[in-house]
Amino acid sequence: MNKIVEQQLNNVKIADLTNYNPDTNTYYIPRYNETKLEVDSCYIICLDDVLLKYDEDSTLISNWNRGTYPKSKYMKVDISKKVGDMVLVNGLGYDYNTKQDTNVLWNGWLPIKKIKVMEKL
Repeated sequence: MNKIVEQQLNNVKIADLTNYNPDTNTYYIPRYNETKLEVDSCYIICLDDVLLKYDEDSTLISNWNRGTYPKSKYMKVDISKKVGDMVLVNGLGYDYNTKQDTNVLWNGWLPIKKIKVMEKL
């Protein structure tokens, strides 16, 4: 591989470059889809594992969410408000394998970058 190309690939921040085939010297780069959430819309979302753990030093938990954090990896949420890269949600726990709701309710702020939208309801 050309050193200039390799140097430029090392500077890439958004694209996922983990799918490299050294035999053919090619990268498979999947299309980047920015998460677009609309206020007053409902979604089934998957939360990053970082959001599911209590961390007493987390500003998200202490300042944004009044000491609470989501307990379910998958949730059905209603987007109430959007501020910058954060969304205020009213959520219901969801079992994605059985496609059934759970009895876990949570509302609070979530960073958009830590959310994966599974489907829009």
